[in-house]
Amino acid sequence: MLCEKCGKNEATNYYEYNINGQQMKIHLCAHCAQQMGLGALGWPSAMSIPSLLFASGLAGENESQAPGRVCSCGATEAEIRRTGRPGCAQCYQTFRDLFLPMVRRIHGAAQHMGAAPKGAPVSPQARLDRLGAEMNQAIAKQDFERAAQLRDEIKALKEQGGRA
Repeated sequence: MLCEKCGKNEATNYYEYNINGQQMKIHLCAHCAQQMGLGALGWPSAMSIPSLLFASGLAGENESQAPGRVCSCGATEAEIRRTGRPGCAQCYQTFRDLFLPMVRRIHGAAQHMGAAPKGAPVSPQARLDRLGAEMNQAIAKQDFERAAQLRDEIKALKEQGGRA
């Protein structure tokens, strides 16, 4: 089997990782393994994990992208693909197409979906949205009495918002 990174040499090393439930397997030649910072036992350094993700294709590498993109900090697309490390905060926008698939695979989503802390006030709009969704569910279940209660609650909230 050929090395999955260079595609030239015979793969003599096999690495298997499980990152947040995502199984990752890669076959490398000795030279590429050394370049990626993999030791004799196959333990990657913290800096080599992003390069493993990009090199194995898990980061969603798209070959059709122009090879010459450069961020305002001077980081190039080739450098980002090689290291998986941004040079500045602007790199996340400049090379968004490279980082999004990797973030999605690691975290399950590319946008924060966390809950508000306990005791935090709920915004009026969030409450209206929640009540509207509940009302739609009640209508779908043909629970018209509950839907009418929710409609009245929504109406009262909107009136309070207009007076404030």
